[in-house]
Formats: sequence, C-alpha cells, structure tokens
Amino acid sequence: SFNEIEGLSVYAQDGGKKSETRDIEAGAEYWGRAFYRAAVPLREALDALGGTEVKIFLPAIASYGEGIGDTWDDKMLFLEGFLNGVYDEALQVLNNADEVQVQLPSLIQGIDYHWYHRFKTSNNEARHIGYLVLEVAELIETVQGHSFGQEKEFSIEGFVVSVMENGMSVEDQLTTPWKGMSAEERQAYDVWRRLGGALASSASVVGWHSWMSGSSSGFAQSGLRVDDGNDNAHPKEATQRPSWYAYSRMTQYLGDTVTAGKMVLPNVSSRDELDALINAVKKGKKNIAPEVVVFEYTRTSTNWPYAYLIVYDQDWDGADPTRTGFIKGLGIATILEADLSPNINTAPGATTTGGLPLVPAQWNSAALRISSTVPIHSLLNEPRLFLCSAKLSWSIVTA
Repeated sequence: SFNEIEGLSVYAQDGGKKSETRDIEAGAEYWGRAFYRAAVPLREALDALGGTEVKIFLPAIASYGEGIGDTWDDKMLFLEGFLNGVYDEALQVLNNADEVQVQLPSLIQGIDYHWYHRFKTSNNEARHIGYLVLEVAELIETVQGHSFGQEKEFSIEGFVVSVMENGMSVEDQLTTPWKGMSAEERQAYDVWRRLGGALASSASVVGWHSWMSGSSSGFAQSGLRVDDGNDNAHPKEATQRPSWYAYSRMTQYLGDTVTAGKMVLPNVSSRDELDALINAVKKGKKNIAPEVVVFEYTRTSTNWPYAYLIVYDQDWDGADPTRTGFIKGLGIATILEADLSPNINTAPGATTTGGLPLVPAQWNSAALRISSTVPIHSLLNEPRLFLCSAKLSWSIVTA
C-alpha cells in the first residue's frame, strides 16, 4: 500500500532500530521507481474507462515528530528523493526526456497530507494550527518546483493537496481539554480550528478523521457521532456529538462557497517565521499573541464575498491562556456575525433518516455588526465567524 511509506524508508535493516537510519533519499528513490511502475498501468486503465479526470496521488505523508528520520525536514527530503525516483524510472523506461516531460504530469497529480498532532509527546506532538497552513503550501511548492532530472522545461502544474486525515479524539489524554471545556466541547472547537486551517491553506479537499470509530481503532472516540467504543453497536444507538453540529455549521458557511483562503494572523509566511514567533513568546515577549489565529476566506457569495474565522490555539508549548487584549478588524464593510452555538432539541422521538438519529438543532440568525472588535478571552469558549462585504485588515492589541 502506498500510504505513509516515508517511515518505512528511514530505519536501518539491522533489527529495525530507530536509533540507526539509512539514507532517506536512497530509500525514497526506490519507492519512487515502484510508484512509477504501478502508476503507468493505472493511468492507462483509468483513461480507457473514461476516467481522465481522476487524479493519481503520491503516497500520503504522515504527521511528523521529533524522532530520528521523522521530522518535517526528513519528510521533505523523502519527497524530493521519491520524485527523483519517479523521474529516473520514467527515463529508463521511455529513454526519451521529451516523452517523460509529457507523461509525468499525468502521474503526479496530488498528495494527501495527514495532520494529527494531538499528542503531548515528542512524537507527533500537538502543534500550532499555523503549521498546517504553511506546510500545505510547502508541499505544493516542493512538487511544482522540483528539478526533475535537471529538466526545467516542464513542471507539475495543477498539483493538489488534500487534508483528509485531520482530527482528534475525546478519549484519554490525546489532547488535554482546555480549561473550562469538556472533552467533547474541545473536539467541537477543534473542528473549527483544524478544518478552518485546512480550508485556509491551499488544500483542495479537507475532511475530518473519522466520522465514527470503534474501540479497537487507534482513532477510538474521534468520531463526530458517539460510538461508545462499542464495535457492534447499532447505528441507531449513535447520537451526534457537539462536533457534529460544529461541522454542520461550518459546511453551511464555508462548504462549497470558499474559493481561496489564507492565514492573516499570525502574519507569517513560512515555518521558520512561525518558529521564530513562538520562540519569542517563550523568551518572554508578551506583546506577541500567536494564540490568536485569523483565517480569511474568499467566497462565491455576492453579498458576503469574504469571511473571517477567528480561533484560539493553545496547542503549543508556551501558549498563554491568561493573555488579555483584543483583536480588531478594520475596513469599510458591512459585517455579519454568524452564531456558532446551536440550540439542540433533545426531546424523545426525534426523527431519524436511514437509521441515523438526527437531533434537531437551531441557530440564532446572524447578527449585523458595526464593529469586529473581539476580546481575546472570549475566544477561549467559542470561535468567531464574520461574513463581510469587503476585506478587513486585522491587528491585535495585548494588555
């Protein structure tokens, strides 16, 4: 299976000890050659069946950690080596660089990026959501800017990234719930934080992992529906968690209406810049507030072409949940704030569809505002979503 294979190419053959590493690029090139051999007949079969629009994805990249061969830089090194292997095998088979240039863009079309970072350990530790936004962009740049055999006459245009494995569980200590929140409330907040970040990146498709998972899974209790950890439970016994309603509300406003997105706060453009910002906070510079994250979305709506999602992120070492101050959006615009807290009707006899319980939920109507000033402390309980008639410029004032 071509899935998260970068970890298989890191460790030494001598007992598979993680303290010993082999040449990451050499292992990656081997996998790249194998991928080419599998992708060519797959492309031919898809085209013959009329599936020319079906994209072939590279092996998914797993969440990174701090272990040997498992860092973000190691994974990018693997990706570079993998692409070299694909090119070398194509050139060996076709023996014609011009034909390789024509063929490769039909085989290298996308990649799925798995972003969990929900643990309080050095391996796959919790990370600021800004890293997801910046890493998706780097994945695209790495592939589109890759020097395939030093042949720069062609590039992989239209390469896409999906973020389909991105979620957290309400169980055990995967991520400690924030103060004042239950584990289920924290999971609902993370729907906005995680998927909001994925939407703000250059990812073409985003999703939550997983919808429902049993007790034997490594993703137990990560579902948007309650599964009670019972693998044999009937679907009718499942009910929606708060995260279900968060997902419902998010898709209502940011589903198929979003055409582009970006992170405007923190105002950084690379992982190195975000590292520097967070390190500055750790050194005591309290006037910096990386905990506050503002995502900007461009929408297809005529009346509300822009949306701004503001979330609070303390999933990183050095975050200060006691920070005070406010966030302010400036601009000449009409501003509408969406209500994100559902009023859930849990009366017995709620209707069901297809065997799935559908507990009715209602939200208050969006409220027209003349100001977009948001106190930082208010974000600890709930994100804020603003629909705007024009762009806003955002800034933070800390106390």
